[in-house]
Amino acid sequence: MASSGHRDHLSDLPDFLLGHVLSFLDNKEAGRAAALARRWRNVFCNVHTVSFAERAGERDADWDTYYYEADEMKSCSGALLDGVSSALLCRRRCAGTHVPLRRLRFAFDSCHPWNRVHVDLWLDHVLRCSVHELHLDMCFGLGEIYQRRTNGCDGKEEEVDSGSDNSDDDKGRRRWRAWSYVLPRGLFSCTALRTLCVGYCRLKLPATIDLPFLETLCITSPCRNGRRSIQRLISSCPRLIDLTLEAIDRLTVSFNLDLALYLH
Repeated sequence: MASSGHRDHLSDLPDFLLGHVLSFLDNKEAGRAAALARRWRNVFCNVHTVSFAERAGERDADWDTYYYEADEMKSCSGALLDGVSSALLCRRRCAGTHVPLRRLRFAFDSCHPWNRVHVDLWLDHVLRCSVHELHLDMCFGLGEIYQRRTNGCDGKEEEVDSGSDNSDDDKGRRRWRAWSYVLPRGLFSCTALRTLCVGYCRLKLPATIDLPFLETLCITSPCRNGRRSIQRLISSCPRLIDLTLEAIDRLTVSFNLDLALYLH
């Protein structure tokens, strides 16, 4: 990194500071820093942000991949799954020597049921290892919001139970509805959580919600969630400052909170 006769001051910085600098780069670019020199080999373990995203409409015309992968139930989002998993495994390999993960962000162009086990593993690891501050930004579908609402969260159907606090159907009838990822209940008791941004997934709220330090909440087009669930979640966040609600059916804002409120 340094030309002949010049001292490499950048490499003299401590690992945690180098990791902080690399956290502002794309994760793929930050990972390539390991090839610069032996000094940089483990610096990625100190990057406090893991972020990977697909492009909107990335697989709209890719029917061949889906057809050939279907027999083995392999996801078409292999690049995203491998990227996030590799980044988290790198941090786990250097356990005890890395800085705590502060931010996890991923965005699927369209999330298939086969991706569920991967997302479950990511969140289980992140929630267990979170210490002081955690920001989650999880999007399970890209594209125009209202177009996606018309087409459903996904084209895959499965039978779900609509009789819970997450639905406004008091009769609790079973219905056939589009598949959607269900957020783990442990997410709603993570005291380290500061930011929660979710899109095109289901909020299956537990009986008790414990998010005492959540400051930013953004919910976009939640699947099969009634207005009572959304209001109960908001009311359980005493330090909420920034709230954004997008494309939520039948939601009536009837609560009084001192925060910045954005409705779309």
